[in-house]
Amino acid sequence: DAAAVEAFCRRVSVEWSVLGPGARALYCPSLESFVLGPGATACEAHLSHCTVMATHEEPAVVREGCIVSHSIVSPGCVVEGAAVVRRSVLLEHSSVGDHARVEESIIGPDAGVACGECLHSLLGPFTGFHHQSLLIAALCPLGRGNVAHGAKVGSNHTGRANDQELVAGEGVFFGLGCVIKYPANLSRSPYSIIAAGTTCLPQRVDFPFSLISTPAFAREGIAPALNELRPGWVLWRSAYTVERNIAKFGKRRRARRHRTDFPLMRPAVVAMLLNARAALRQALQGQLPENGVYLSLPGISVGKNIVPVDAVAEGVEAYTCTLRRYALWGLVGVARRLGERPAAWAWAAHAPAAGPGALPGPYGVDPAALAGGGSDEEDAAWAQQRLVLIDEYGEGTPAAELLGSLRQLEAAHVERVADSRQRDTRRGTSIMEDYESVHGHVEEDPVVVACRRRLASLDELLA
Repeated sequence: DAAAVEAFCRRVSVEWSVLGPGARALYCPSLESFVLGPGATACEAHLSHCTVMATHEEPAVVREGCIVSHSIVSPGCVVEGAAVVRRSVLLEHSSVGDHARVEESIIGPDAGVACGECLHSLLGPFTGFHHQSLLIAALCPLGRGNVAHGAKVGSNHTGRANDQELVAGEGVFFGLGCVIKYPANLSRSPYSIIAAGTTCLPQRVDFPFSLISTPAFAREGIAPALNELRPGWVLWRSAYTVERNIAKFGKRRRARRHRTDFPLMRPAVVAMLLNARAALRQALQGQLPENGVYLSLPGISVGKNIVPVDAVAEGVEAYTCTLRRYALWGLVGVARRLGERPAAWAWAAHAPAAGPGALPGPYGVDPAALAGGGSDEEDAAWAQQRLVLIDEYGEGTPAAELLGSLRQLEAAHVERVADSRQRDTRRGTSIMEDYESVHGHVEEDPVVVACRRRLASLDELLA
């Protein structure tokens, strides 16, 4: 409460500034009530009522005319390029630069803000925000998203009060020049894309890995302000994006104190896929709309969007293939962890003591395990994977048959990864004569190469 915070502040307050061992304050126009930890550097910076924590192994730097006031800067952080940071917390190895303005915000580990404005927001790990854009009153706790140039994510004022907000799911991509009107709830739409130039009305959307874009053509009787929602589009039409994200987050991780390498496919995310697929399946079992689009779906929110019938069918297929791959790879992983031969393992008999439904949390998983590790997380994942396998294939299906299905699904997935990248090449070569000579062949792309290697490893396992 407020009294506890005030008491804590009194205990840690001192009447002088502190320079730790090896800390440097060079050519700074103004310094007031600051702490520079061991190895921290302030050069040509304005520091006021702030703490710059650092270690000799993870130095923090504030330089190039930056202003940092009433803020905490963590080890490994860099603040540069005349950026302004006020009343904010920068967690380890985050960065602010190139005239960015960060106020009353928390910037998560390995996240970066440059050029634009980030106000009253929480950005989780690996959030990319490197262009002239706006983010106000946005809660993105799991991070991994992107704010592209010109994005206006900040319609927090209704004309009556500035009390509206956005909650974004993990990995949401706000495209070039999009406009997001508040309130907006995309917490159950992780890894979705808001296409360039799209204006989104206040809404909630509950479909992971989806695309929201301006409709290609007007439909009679449909309000022009409604956008088009394609559930699971990222999984089906842009599989390269998913694989690149997995590789990118692993390579860019520098944080030591926070776990930021939690798997992209894990029980909480998969539970959202299951809910979304169930709603799409139910819609297809009913009467198809006469105009070819759904304005709502049973038991789930499509927001202020239309959903074409073909997008519903494609979404079911995308979610189904992803769920099966997730569960089948889980079978392989658990069998190998137990020292069993995957093709001969009696998988259905191996049920964890605590299934997903026995754990607390909104998605059937302990929230502490969402970014945690160890056997509890693995058991929660396998409990869910086992139930998916039973639902999709039946409890009596032999492991060898399931692995054959995994081989087919993985091969199809690898081709979708390559094809989604090849589409860029086809478009590029039709416009630029030297496109392929500059960008290289798709089969040489590191992401595609890694996917084909994984498929080859699976073939070796099945041999």
